Amino acid sequence: MISYRNCPDWALMCKHVAAAMYGIGVRMDENPFYFFELRGIESEKLIDVALENKVDRMLRNAEKDGDRIIKDSDLDVFGVL
Repeated sequence: MISYRNCPDWALMCKHVAAAMYGIGVRMDENPFYFFELRGIESEKLIDVALENKVDRMLRNAEKDGDRIIKDSDLDVFGVL
């Protein structure tokens, strides 16, 4: 087995490790869900749970006025209305 200790390259991160990291980066750019696969996480299940939580929060707040809604009292800008 080859390890960084017996690599003839003197750099802390030898060209072999750098090449492997570059290859991993390219694969991750092609499919970011590989990150979850490497961690043993089912990405479809993760997305389903995240969407379900988001929908639940949206439904709980559906009747509340948000901060981005302009109130009628705020419509009088520069005395125009």
